[in-house]
Amino acid sequence: MVGVVVPWDQVLDVLQESHRKGAGSAIVISAGFAERGVDDRRDLQEELGAFARTSGMRISGPNCLGLANVKHDIWATASSRGAEGLTGPIGLVCQSGATASGPFLVRAVENGIGFSYIISTGNEADLDFTDFARYLLDDPDTRVIAGFVEGFKEATSFSKWP
Repeated sequence: MVGVVVPWDQVLDVLQESHRKGAGSAIVISAGFAERGVDDRRDLQEELGAFARTSGMRISGPNCLGLANVKHDIWATASSRGAEGLTGPIGLVCQSGATASGPFLVRAVENGIGFSYIISTGNEADLDFTDFARYLLDDPDTRVIAGFVEGFKEATSFSKWP
């Protein structure tokens, strides 16, 4: 797994090189894609998704803060805030990284609420809210899935759950 924090116009090159070196997944923290509302940036984000599909490399982001496996104290995130000692049964999936690492985490810490995972999905060029929620469904330590969803690209993928 690689963490990608480079200017937007270098992200695809870094992903391609990382894949050549054997990386199977990436967290793209870099911003400057579809959220800018500019056609060529939206197109580049679509290229990231196409690269993920053709290469098999799974991508979280771009424009996300990463993810935390709180139960095993693994923080692959750009956030400086942690939740030390607050493991629990809640898997949190947020499209907004600032919301996950900001108000949700702060309130959880203040109230002694523990997480199994904290996941920021960002712009979802490849992996999306539904992918992470499905993973959490099978996690024996996650009993509640909390989500902050701004929108679904394909609502049918969420509605087709078993």
